[in-house]
Amino acid sequence: MEWSSEKNNLVVSSRKLLEEESLVVREQTLKELQEGQNRRGVVKTLTNFGAFVNLGGIDGLVHINDLSWKHIKHPREVVNVGQEIEVKILKLDLAGEKISLGLKQLAENPWTNVAAKYLPNSKVTGKVVSFTAFGAFVEIEPGYRGLVHLSELSWKEKIQRPEKILKIGQEAAFAILSVDKEKEKISLSLKRAEINPWQETARNYPVGSKIREKLRGWCHSELLSP
Repeated sequence: MEWSSEKNNLVVSSRKLLEEESLVVREQTLKELQEGQNRRGVVKTLTNFGAFVNLGGIDGLVHINDLSWKHIKHPREVVNVGQEIEVKILKLDLAGEKISLGLKQLAENPWTNVAAKYLPNSKVTGKVVSFTAFGAFVEIEPGYRGLVHLSELSWKEKIQRPEKILKIGQEAAFAILSVDKEKEKISLSLKRAEINPWQETARNYPVGSKIREKLRGWCHSELLSP
């Protein structure tokens, strides 16, 4: 606000007034915030790594890993700009003015009862969702993903690339190998959901039995000698 005696008028800056009001709101919000507290805010912006939420004069970040227990590729799968949401304050750094928020923490962790739900050696049906250099990730249900290692894809051959056996979106039966609730990891096997052909071979052709098969090749006699 400025007073001009020459022109005998009063000049009011609405921008400066709004900035001052914003600072007051900000300071009040900072005094109220506590770790572990639930607060309501408005989604301000979205990035590839999370969503910024305005809590009242100050923004906090909900990292993409804290938006949902379910694996997501972008925050827009869960929230939208302008949406009012409730979040939990995970970490508060007043000196650095950094606020870490969580959305999924307001819902029950689906991994709490995972050990009782998915027992080792049991079978489940899952959908292939992505590949890595060492295997394939399979969604058993929303919130639960398991890894099928390359070594657990086939009994008959050594697989170097998971896409040789599986396709994205494919549904198949898998065997549960292990469950790690703390690390939120499930190990799956495609081959163990089927009968081991080598066990079948051992039963059908015990040591000492005679078989009659068509000769498909030959080897040098020296290789056959003891």
